[in-house]
Amino acid sequence: MHKPLFTVARFEVKTLLRSWFFRIFSLIAVGLLLAFNIGAATEIGNANWLIE
Repeated sequence: MHKPLFTVARFEVKTLLRSWFFRIFSLIAVGLLLAFNIGAATEIGNANWLIE
């Protein structure tokens, strides 16, 4: 029943992984998410800045 859906999905994954733009965009997106999570969950994101 789901065989045609998985066939199309597999083809789309192969097409996306061949694209350099998708690879670069994915790495940047994962890096930004990782940095945001580290900043929000640790003391790094809780810096006391002097605002004058």
